Amino acid sequence: MKKTQDKRKNAFWLRVYDDETLQSIYELFDTKRFDSMNDLLNRAVSAGIEKIYLEYGKRRVLPFVGETTEQPNVRLEAIEKKIKEMSLSLDDVLVLMSMVEMLTSTLYNVTVARSKGEAVDATLIESGYFSTLPEQLQEIKDRLIERMGKKKRG
Repeated sequence: MKKTQDKRKNAFWLRVYDDETLQSIYELFDTKRFDSMNDLLNRAVSAGIEKIYLEYGKRRVLPFVGETTEQPNVRLEAIEKKIKEMSLSLDDVLVLMSMVEMLTSTLYNVTVARSKGEAVDATLIESGYFSTLPEQLQEIKDRLIERMGKKKRG
């Protein structure tokens, strides 16, 4: 363990207000794996500091001059992870929108068919016969998809 610099204060008072955190401290101490409460708390602070460094993208140990290996940029990795999560969520939304589109189209087409006096039965509905998007809405959807494709390409 490193010694502290003479000019820095190395003793602090800390009040723990969260009962669960306090209970966890005592549970860990009761395992008898720590030499003292001070040892436990120093390890906890050290582990917490490392976690905070990761969250904010700071590095505790910088590479030596001339070292060829680069340390990963933790912030970029966190951003990539968030983008992947958002992408999965967007995929879920698109699937749900497709389901809503199909159900709404079916209701619309069944209503139009009935108003025209056409025969509507459960077999036709369940077969998906009525699930096509009306032409005017399909044109709008096609234009939106084309526009999105152009944005993705460049």
